Order: sequence, then C-alpha cells, then structure tokens
Amino acid sequence: MPVPSATGPTVSIVGGGLAGLSAGCALAAAGFRVTLFERRPYLGGRASSYQHPGTGEVVDNCQHVLLGCCTNLMEFYRRIGVDDKIRWFDRLVFLEPGGRESVISSSWLPAPLHSLPSFLYVPSLTRGDKISIARAMSAIARGVEDRAETFLDWLKRQRQTDRAIERFWKVVLVSALNEDLDRVSMRYGTQVFLESFLKSREAGRMGVPTVP
Repeated sequence: MPVPSATGPTVSIVGGGLAGLSAGCALAAAGFRVTLFERRPYLGGRASSYQHPGTGEVVDNCQHVLLGCCTNLMEFYRRIGVDDKIRWFDRLVFLEPGGRESVISSSWLPAPLHSLPSFLYVPSLTRGDKISIARAMSAIARGVEDRAETFLDWLKRQRQTDRAIERFWKVVLVSALNEDLDRVSMRYGTQVFLESFLKSREAGRMGVPTVP
C-alpha cells in the first residue's frame, strides 16, 4: 500500500465501522492522509468484538459471518491482510433444538436452481413451508417493487408460514444484517437473498472468521 504523502490531501472519516475502515484504507492507498473518528474505544461497529467483563472472554457482537457475494468486504479483508483468517463452507447447515440438521448445498443445476435439490429434502420445513419459500424466492428472482415496508411485512404479503419465517428467513437475515425482520427494509432483505441464494453457486458460500 502506498504511504500517504506528508503534504498530500487530507480527509476525515466519522465512524470506525466496516464502511469507515474500508473507506479509510482505500483513501490511504490513494495517497490521502486519513483521520478517523470513532466515539467508542474500539473499532468495527456492528462487527466488533469486546471482552466480557465477567469471564474475560472475547465475544463477538453478533454472528460474524460473510457470504461469497460480499465482494467488497472480501476485498477489504484482502487489503488489510486478513483474508486467510476466513474459513469457507460450501454448505449451509441449519440446526434445530436437539441437534437435527438441515443442509442446503449446491448441485449440478445452474443458478438460480442450484440449491433446489437439497432444499426439497431439508427436514426442518414442511411441504407447505417449502412451497411458500419457493413462491417468495420466485418473486425475488423476477424483481420486486421497492416499497416502503419492512421485510417482515413483505413476507406476510407473500403468505409465508410462521415456520418458514422462523426457521429460514429469520435465520439467514438476522445473521446477514444483525437486525430483526421487523426492522429491516424490504429492499435490503430481498437483496440479501437475491445476491446470496439466486445469483450463483459461489455467492452462497459461507465464510466464518477463525478469530474474533
């Protein structure tokens, strides 16, 4: 990475979350002298980790995962030299209380049907759940009108079952956006599933950090 000139242009960034850190790295590489302001004593925003005062353990703020479609995040990790700290998985494993697994993985079928065979056999969802999810996924693939509503409201308009919401939509989206469905906009909720489940096999790979 080029070293910013002592007399070069300067820039200030407010916020030390992933967006602020990524912008700072990119601007520094372009020759800017960067000053980053963060009100908390640690960086990372919603992707931060902290030391638990009772146990001394380093705890992640949320479930720190990324998907193959997160190309900008992966480029940021490469830029700061930590991309080798991500362990990649080609299967999504949904665990129920008691330990029963439901696995979604790719097949020989082309996108957006590549996960269909495994999806049809997941035991955590009934036939009715799967039909409702397939209907909503089909709507996402065709393109949905951008409306001022929450993703939960959109799911209800798509006649999703309670089990489908709890065991599929919520599990994926809370992990991806670190927010409840009734606080996620329909636009960004549908974008997550379009980018990660429907575009390509590689887009749905799950990356899990091996460090906090």
